[in-house]
Amino acid sequence: MQTFISSKYYRRDWDLGDKKTVVIKLGDRILDKTLQDAHVFPAIDMRKEKLDNVKPFITPRAYDEIKNGREVHEALSGIGSVGAAFSHINIWIKLANSKRQDGLLIMEDDAILNEPSLSLYKKLSSMNKQMIIGGSSVLNKQFHGLYAYFITPDMARTLLSRVFPLSVHIDKHLYYMSVFVNIPQESIVLDKEMVASDWSLSTLDHSSLKVESAIKSPLVISLILISIIMLITCIVLACFLHRKK
Repeated sequence: MQTFISSKYYRRDWDLGDKKTVVIKLGDRILDKTLQDAHVFPAIDMRKEKLDNVKPFITPRAYDEIKNGREVHEALSGIGSVGAAFSHINIWIKLANSKRQDGLLIMEDDAILNEPSLSLYKKLSSMNKQMIIGGSSVLNKQFHGLYAYFITPDMARTLLSRVFPLSVHIDKHLYYMSVFVNIPQESIVLDKEMVASDWSLSTLDHSSLKVESAIKSPLVISLILISIIMLITCIVLACFLHRKK
């Protein structure tokens, strides 16, 4: 399967072979002991890259949001999020172009599994699913985060078929593609128990959401309303107690 990605961002010399588990590792990160048995993919580090260099791979809106702040949380938050996407895409290409039939467990270097990765792989591969997302939070039936996930070669080809130009974080691309191609829900599993994550290791910019957009988000609105209700309740209760005295 051919998916265009510049040679600058493609690990041509990295070989997947028959490896069952892969961890995307940035620089000299120290991996959790549960990831020590995984095949290492050297992450595409974009922290010093110029935004204009990735113009061919992102939408005009994504370019503007990276440069000036994003409107929604799922949008690309910085050049680092493009690098994260490139890392996952590299592995998908290798898997899609392989002749293997078995799936692959892909992890990020901040993942902390509940068991060694090869042991977890055996459990996941026996489930006969196209995609298994681990450790992700679920909000409005959508999953967030790709600390660890299992995909088949067919799923890798599906994900690659519409991956460029990038417009959202790569975890949201997985979700939207699962909806777009009508993948049966029984073929996708969310397993929140199999992995945790160390947020302190994240190099992505999570703070670029525009203030006005953040205020408009349903979660923030709900929290504001709850706070107002609690404040009113406290005032009423205080007035009632004062009168009673």
